[in-house]
Amino acid sequence: MSHLLHGAGALFVLAVAGCAASATGMRPATKPNYVSEQRSTVVFVRDSRIGSAINFPIVDERREFVGNVRGKQHAIAELPAGAHTFYVLAENVEPVHADLLPGRMYIVETRPRMGWGKSRVTAEAVKAARIAAVRSNITNTTAMEPDAAQGKAWVDAHRADIETRIASADQAWAEADPEWKSQHTLSAQDSIPSAQFKP
Repeated sequence: MSHLLHGAGALFVLAVAGCAASATGMRPATKPNYVSEQRSTVVFVRDSRIGSAINFPIVDERREFVGNVRGKQHAIAELPAGAHTFYVLAENVEPVHADLLPGRMYIVETRPRMGWGKSRVTAEAVKAARIAAVRSNITNTTAMEPDAAQGKAWVDAHRADIETRIASADQAWAEADPEWKSQHTLSAQDSIPSAQFKP
């Protein structure tokens, strides 16, 4: 789906300018918690070291900060159950539509790929049949959790650019083929009970 969005502009340049250890708006999860009985857990994992200093910020349908991933890290997001759309930002934007149940854990894989002078992102919804195979990518990467204040500040500083890019991503979604949409959709059943996950 390479046509999804070209031209990241200032948003992408600033997004990659974070500190060496943590992605923008994130902090190390000293005691990672994947369990939530009343809410849903979504883990965005980036197992590759390629372009490890480059950030992939994530916002949701409300344009709220969800997380950010760099190489060999995963972001733990706790969200209200229900329908959500996540937008993973790089030179392009990749949406992931999700139907989340409380007490369940979902996984989105992110991978860098070559772009027009900058890194692009591939975001893939991990289906139920692949969860067991992908769990090691979580245990082998560093757990990060959102810093709500920093994440909000970043979104507020780039809100106009985010809005423009999400609008283009939504239009591209409407034109995408069913197979591509399936790869970017988490159904309620594409999950495990969060209490079962042992990193």
